[in-house]
Amino acid sequence: MSKNSVSYHCDNCIQQKSEINDLRRLILELKTEVERLKLASENQRINSTANADEIITEVAERPRRSRNVIMYNLDDDDNDQDLVKAKDVIKKISNVSTDDIKVFRLGKVRNATKPRPLKIIFMNSDDAINVLRNNPKLKKINQKLVVRSDLTKIQMDHINNLRRDLQERISRGENDITIKYVRGVPRIVKVKN
Repeated sequence: MSKNSVSYHCDNCIQQKSEINDLRRLILELKTEVERLKLASENQRINSTANADEIITEVAERPRRSRNVIMYNLDDDDNDQDLVKAKDVIKKISNVSTDDIKVFRLGKVRNATKPRPLKIIFMNSDDAINVLRNNPKLKKINQKLVVRSDLTKIQMDHINNLRRDLQERISRGENDITIKYVRGVPRIVKVKN
């Protein structure tokens, strides 16, 4: 006895079988996408925590640094005289009290010809701002001397990015722009004629 198999032809069944195969492929693709999104979400959560820590550190660091200025190109030959030299320069450019300032050099001695920056710490941020506002007067005393704000890493990165953007825009032909502090935040703005 031979087994006879009866086969039947159903167009609807063939079409549904094809649709089922398509749905299985789609389900596999969706599972893969869900796993990728879970992983990305976990990474984002970790990054958010790290970003929150950076923000908290930044918020605490800025007020502390607002009392400081960094003086560049002040002779670095005798560290015992740094305080006297700093007081002398500050008295020549502003009327800020220098009685309670503290100073120290930043970095290691690497090159005898290039002086290390000098960090000057005032009792309050108003004194630091006053010295920064009188920065142009430094050119009359010594062409090389420069005083800058004590910036955090995030602030330095931001200003460096702005400088790069400014140079790119100038190279593309925008000559009437500069970096200016607007409410304490550096921005690229148009120069007023």
